Amino acid sequence: FAKSKGIPAQGRGSAADSIVAYVLGITRVDPIRHNLLFERFINEGRTAYPDVDIDFSSERREEVIQYVYARYGEEHTGMVCNLVTYRARSAVREVGYALGFPRPLVDRVAKALETYDSVMVRRDLEADGGFADFFRRPDELPPVVPTQPRGLTDGMGQLNHRRDGHHSRGGEL
Repeated sequence: FAKSKGIPAQGRGSAADSIVAYVLGITRVDPIRHNLLFERFINEGRTAYPDVDIDFSSERREEVIQYVYARYGEEHTGMVCNLVTYRARSAVREVGYALGFPRPLVDRVAKALETYDSVMVRRDLEADGGFADFFRRPDELPPVVPTQPRGLTDGMGQLNHRRDGHHSRGGEL
């Protein structure tokens, strides 16, 4: 579909250098001509199936998504994403930097989580009132759903047993 509509796309992942991906037109790299290793695609030591990823131009990605939904039906396709959770130090850094708190304060508080007791952490947080107040309301933080890697999956059957979905700007994940 993408190729016929002039939508830029590129295959990647462990299957990117396989002869199968090349013959199917997923990639444009001839693995035989370039002496690429087949073992990256499949080998006895591999415990998971090879992954076949196709990246589409961000400007026209939505066209591809709508085509997949129309072609296979919403009951047979679904969005895929990673749901990221943070450990305490990373959470403090991400939120502190995003809210514009001074780097030295954010770094000191993040490091304190590992080396100081809660009294010292509280003292450092309260040195800048707004920072401490923010962390008293963790339920107000939105979940983090990164935009990459993400994708669509053809469920090869109905996706009746979906996990709880998260809504994004582009629909349910």
